[in-house]
Amino acid sequence: MEVTYKDHKRATSPRKPKKLNYEEGREQNKNCFGCCNFYRCCCRIFNLGITLCMFGAGGFLLWNYLGRPSPDEMRDGITDIWNNRTGHWDDFTDVLDNLGNVNLDSLIGDKDPFLSNNDTLSWTSYGRGGLELEMVNALDETWQDEYREAVYDWDNGIPDALTLSSETQDPDFECMKHIDGKQKVCNGNFGETGWLGINEILKDSKTQIIISSIAKMNEYYLRNADHAERQYTMCHEIGHGFGLPHTDESFTNPSLGNCLDYTHTPSDNMHPDEMNFNRLAEIYGTVGDRDSRNRRTAAALRQR
Repeated sequence: MEVTYKDHKRATSPRKPKKLNYEEGREQNKNCFGCCNFYRCCCRIFNLGITLCMFGAGGFLLWNYLGRPSPDEMRDGITDIWNNRTGHWDDFTDVLDNLGNVNLDSLIGDKDPFLSNNDTLSWTSYGRGGLELEMVNALDETWQDEYREAVYDWDNGIPDALTLSSETQDPDFECMKHIDGKQKVCNGNFGETGWLGINEILKDSKTQIIISSIAKMNEYYLRNADHAERQYTMCHEIGHGFGLPHTDESFTNPSLGNCLDYTHTPSDNMHPDEMNFNRLAEIYGTVGDRDSRNRRTAAALRQR
């Protein structure tokens, strides 16, 4: 039986390749050469673009990590590396989100009046019963969450050495007027002062007892800062208002986990800790001592 395929030429033997003469082969190679070169050229351009993008992204991350230095700062830094010196690298320390080109060492470091001053100040106290202090809230609405959290943290320490109350006043953006016997907290744009926050303490020149305190939040740097940086600064300055010094003044040391520690990671140091509370108890005693003393006094009065 024979099968017929219409309109289909059926080969009965393997087809041999057609031999090309010299001119035909040259023309075919010429056409192939043009197409292949165009394809290779496109691939190389694409690969070059990807490589440049990767280098650009890596360079941007490095520049951002180094604190977004200016061209002059980068030139100085490269010169220092070449000369085997590291002096200028202090200018390239890591910075926090939303602080732009702000250098944290310079903002909290050499401008801080408490720097290298580990003297512990105190309000009027007999060293027992804890400290009762009224806080004055002269902040605008953008700082209320940070203020409430910081006051709550300090007021509920273990051991508990503080009993804090809070009075709200109209926002005071100048933060100039002290109030005797109280710690005032306010915010304002104080300009390029070199500090994120500061605490101004008035004290008796003879007894060194604190008369009043003002904790200032500088919105020149903190207005667009993240919550961790704002909370850290609020807690830090209020802590100074109780008379506490820094717990550590090196940015390169591991974080101690309390807001009176100098740090590059505010998120790890947003609150006071046991170290701070123990120091307060050494200065003022604890609230439990006051409660027991008050109960003894009331009992004695009833017996009379």
